Amino acid sequence: MLKLVGYILTLFYLTGIFFPEVIPALVLLISQMAGHTAFAIFALLIARGLRRSVNHFLYFLRIVVAAFVTELIAALASWQLNVIMPERNALFTYAAGIAMLAGIAMTVGCYHDLVAHAIPADGKWDKKTLFGVPVNPGNYRISPIVGLVIGLISIGGAIFVTVFFRFFHGWFGLLFVVLAFLAMRDADERQLPRFRRSMFTGTTSLLRTLLYAVYLILAFALVDIIVRRAGTIYSFTRTATLLSIPLAIVLPEPSTPPGTVRRWLTYAALPALTALVALVKWIIG
Repeated sequence: MLKLVGYILTLFYLTGIFFPEVIPALVLLISQMAGHTAFAIFALLIARGLRRSVNHFLYFLRIVVAAFVTELIAALASWQLNVIMPERNALFTYAAGIAMLAGIAMTVGCYHDLVAHAIPADGKWDKKTLFGVPVNPGNYRISPIVGLVIGLISIGGAIFVTVFFRFFHGWFGLLFVVLAFLAMRDADERQLPRFRRSMFTGTTSLLRTLLYAVYLILAFALVDIIVRRAGTIYSFTRTATLLSIPLAIVLPEPSTPPGTVRRWLTYAALPALTALVALVKWIIG
């Protein structure tokens, strides 16, 4: 049910992108807010999916493939239908968030590994006792120092591509995905008593997600005021991401992982919706 609402909001947002000339200004503003809410809904779903997934690399790869397919459709629409796409699609932001989380996990893990095997006073260091960090695909094991460098490169790379290629929501979106994942770390809690099929595993993860989202919105609003000397419409519409949290509480989601068909339909949703709206635009135009 939560995904269905996310799809409807995404369709509303894409309608505003493809038909801005026929939509009233107020409705256009609401469509932008709907897009922000949809982005946050799927960011929360991806954060929970990462907690459940046993193969994060495959999870990341599927999102990247769907992102490029969606971007190809958007590029064709921009070329043939004169549609202005302000940013790259949200799937790229999700993928960058996963890459950043992988980099953080590797950096922190390798740092702990180095601390646990600090060089003794005699200066002798037995590298054979190092735990190493498993790297997929291939399940290779590398030394902590190399893993630390790779982790930092992964974090920097995720930030760079997000900013340089103008991924959806930019810095804000990237940090939202990361913080949503960190907020859901209490996997052993019981479900919320009144909403047993809620996405959140307990009150702690719910409150943590809400606080992280509020702090993030306030921080970026403060940056807008300091840098631009005034708030912007984007600062206002960004608050719509908070609507994703009550929706994630009350709207039920399956408690079991999706099957193969439902999983691939999820990845194909944004490319399909983009193609559908583009087709309508082409027929009307």
